[in-house]
Amino acid sequence: MADRTQTLSGMKQTETDRDHPEQQQLLGYILDDKHPENEIIIKDCNTCLTRGNFQTLGLRKDMDSEMGNACLRLVQEILQIQGKSIHVVDLYIPPTWLPTSNCNPAEGLPVNSQNMDAIVIPLWVPGHFMFALAQKLAPGPWIEKTGKDIEGLPQQTHANDCGIFMIMYTWYLILGAPFDFTVDDMPVLRRWWCVVLVENLHLEGHGRRFAHFTKEGKQMVNGCLSPIFRLKRKRPCTEVTNQRPWTMTNQAKTTEIVQLTQLNHECLL
Repeated sequence: MADRTQTLSGMKQTETDRDHPEQQQLLGYILDDKHPENEIIIKDCNTCLTRGNFQTLGLRKDMDSEMGNACLRLVQEILQIQGKSIHVVDLYIPPTWLPTSNCNPAEGLPVNSQNMDAIVIPLWVPGHFMFALAQKLAPGPWIEKTGKDIEGLPQQTHANDCGIFMIMYTWYLILGAPFDFTVDDMPVLRRWWCVVLVENLHLEGHGRRFAHFTKEGKQMVNGCLSPIFRLKRKRPCTEVTNQRPWTMTNQAKTTEIVQLTQLNHECLL
């Protein structure tokens, strides 16, 4: 884990002071909308992030859940380094607790959940990120607190910064650190998290090619490496044809149905 992920100080410096010039160049390349969105930036275990994903975090856009999961993964690893035992639920899991799936939330929690410092449940509802934080699971009545009960909690005033606030709230609340960021820091924090991700997660088989201090990063800056793209899965392609139409009768109503013919070749959908 890079040193910059282990401290809270220095996060509010200007981009020029904070980022190495070559790191700024690499980050500019990642966020450049003139390049294809499907270029892979990170493939590390279950985390796979493309330029399109990074643009939702690094630019003033609505952060997608892939980026949310990646940032919360690092938050969990950072807090574990600092002696905290936490579990972060995948952003795609909570919707399965609702009808019609009705999955049991407890079945997805670690067996030692009651001994952990915190269970983080990030949530996304259409247009907004939020999260629930459970500390020290125990039987009996629970004490419920909301953001209004937390002194000095920074307030979100811009519509598409909720994902960044969710990540920062999680980190600061579990660490017990005083809040030293505001909504004005969101542009810097967005880029900071992009840098933290590329400095700590790699592109499987190709190293950390977007971290300025690695051999691969220096080669990337010098234009010596070719981009790697995520291709859509190949599926059999079907074609609708009007040859040999047939009819079916349903309650005296006749409907003409066109025949689907299977092609011998495959195409990218």
